[in-house]
Amino acid sequence: MLGDTIAFVLGYYVLDFILQKTENKTLGVLIYGNASQLFPIFFNAGITLLGFLLTGLSIVLMFLKDEALEPLKEHGHFKAILQIYLNAILVSALFTAISFLGLVLETNQAFACVTGITIFVMIARIWRCVWIIEQITIIIFKNK
Repeated sequence: MLGDTIAFVLGYYVLDFILQKTENKTLGVLIYGNASQLFPIFFNAGITLLGFLLTGLSIVLMFLKDEALEPLKEHGHFKAILQIYLNAILVSALFTAISFLGLVLETNQAFACVTGITIFVMIARIWRCVWIIEQITIIIFKNK
């Protein structure tokens, strides 16, 4: 999780740097300047993605009973898969909470930057979860 977070924090700052050079604005300023329109969208997206992740986790747990996945269970990979899902749920819940606070409280540019960084981390986590479901599905149907 730390490696992904570092990569996406760096990605955020690279995007921020590009915006500074091209439009003389930072990503934080863009989010902060449009906070009243963006935070409701962020909050709704966070709630929706949190529901998606919980549904995905229940699908993965349902696959635990499938015989085709016995090698994953024997080598402890299912523990890692569950940890990835739990991390993604945590990041999504954090993003939703930050977005909710952005709706309720007066926001500042630093708060908007935290929201921007959280967006990048959440996208990475969700992509990883979708990839896991895809790979599990491939394993199950290949062995049937």
